This record gives sequence, structure tokens and C-alpha cells, in this order.
Amino acid sequence: MAAAPEIADQPVHEAGLRAMELMRHAMDCQHGDGGDLTGDILFDREGFALTAASFQFVTPGGVRFHYQLGGKVYALCSGGANRDELRLYLWGTVFGAVAWLNGFFPLHASAVANAGGVIAFTGAAGSGKSTLAAALSGEGMAHVCDDTLLTVSASDGPLALPDGKPAKLWGDALAMIGLEAGPPIASVPGKFFTELSVPVQHAMPLRHLIFLEDGPDVSIEPVTGAAKLELLLSALYRDFIHAARADQRAHETLMLAFARHVQFWRLQRPRDPARFNADVRQITGLLNGLPQ
Repeated sequence: MAAAPEIADQPVHEAGLRAMELMRHAMDCQHGDGGDLTGDILFDREGFALTAASFQFVTPGGVRFHYQLGGKVYALCSGGANRDELRLYLWGTVFGAVAWLNGFFPLHASAVANAGGVIAFTGAAGSGKSTLAAALSGEGMAHVCDDTLLTVSASDGPLALPDGKPAKLWGDALAMIGLEAGPPIASVPGKFFTELSVPVQHAMPLRHLIFLEDGPDVSIEPVTGAAKLELLLSALYRDFIHAARADQRAHETLMLAFARHVQFWRLQRPRDPARFNADVRQITGLLNGLPQ
């Protein structure tokens, strides 16, 4: 049974606590095979098999993950698989799949907290969402998440949940921001795990969802009407899981919550390393001026 309907009816504080505790329990990865899938197969492609209450996923390097609703993630390494790949996929595809099965809504986004709410940045792969969120964490905004933002519907709108995982940044991005590189990611040469200061520790309302685009100058404009929902679909993380589950109630809950409570924006900016710091300061000013 999906957890979101129960959580959605609770006050914001309780909804956030319950959702974070559920994910902490599920993502406490255990060594083992976890058993067999239960129920009819809804999706089975490229190493990922899904039912309504469980999934199995085998990574390209041979890490085998298993999850059953109410339990914890199990993982086994075989062949050339290594702990680096286990960590990478655990906090990527597996994290997203656990969220979807529990009735939460993961977005392909990095996020920061500002003025009591969360601002999330999404866009195509390579659009700079991780880099921008990391840079803003050095401008007085607390870091919420990198690459994957988990949201849950509560009585007053979507809540954004911090996950505590390290950011993953390219070496040139670290140099522009002035951060030290952490452990290298062997399966993604040139990218590093990085710990950011001032992480958020509790769920907060998601106020703004910003779609990043390239442009000649820094500018921001609102997105309204049906365009909001079209863009939202492009921001879902591992949306094939959402589609395979074919849960119409969950889909309507997602659409209505975002349409009513979250403001959408398009942010254009040039990605010129020579003006990066100046652009970040200008973006900071724009974000501070967004309506609350």
C-alpha cells in the first residue's frame, strides 16, 4: 500500500517527519539478494523489473538491487561490480524507484532552501542544476539535495525532503565554485563526490520549480497555465516507473498539488566561466525577489 495518501492528510511537520523516516528505513541498504518479486510484472526492461510492491534492478556492472514495500533495499555485488557503482545507483535509480513505490514524487532536480521554502532547479542533463545549487549554497542558501529531489504531498502542498547524500560535481564546476573535490567517481571519470556546507535537515515546502535554459543574459520569467503541467512531466525522475504503475490517483494528486502550490519559472543564463561568479550573484538577487 502506498504511503502518500496517509501522509498527505497530515500537517506539514508530521508529513515531513513520516516521509523522511520511511525513506531512511528503506534506504538503509543491506547485503543480500532480498528474495523474489511479488505480484504481476508491470515493467521489465534493461535490467529493471517492477511490480506494484517490489522491484529488482541489475546495474551494467552487475550490482543487483531488490526492494519490497515496507522493507529495506538489498544489494549484491558480482563480477566486476564495485562499491562505487553500488553507491552511484543506490542514490540514483534505486532511490527514485523506492520513492515512486511509496507514493512519493521524485524530481530530476537539485535544490536549495531560501526564506522558509525550497527552490528547485531542473533541466536537461548537463544543464547545470547541480553546479548552480552548489554555488548558491555559498551565497547563504542551505543545500537541500543534488540531482534528485524527493517530494511528498501534504495538506498545504508539496514538501521537499532533504536526503543527505553528497553532491556529484565535475572538476571544472568545483574549480569555478571554489570547492574541494571529494572522492572521485570511478564509473564517471572527471566527476567527484562533494560534501556541501549548511545542509537542510528537515522537510520544507516546495515554493518554486525553475527550469534552466541557456541564454545570452540572466533573466527569469514565470510559467503559467497548461505549460506548467507539460514542463512538470519533463522534470519527473525515472518517469518510466510512474508510467508503468499507471496509478491515476497518484498522477492527479501530483498534478493538482504542483499546479496549486508551486510557482514555475524559466531561468536563462549564459554559461560562461569568466562571468560565472557575477551571474551567480545576479541569480541570487533574482531568487531573493521571488514571491513567497
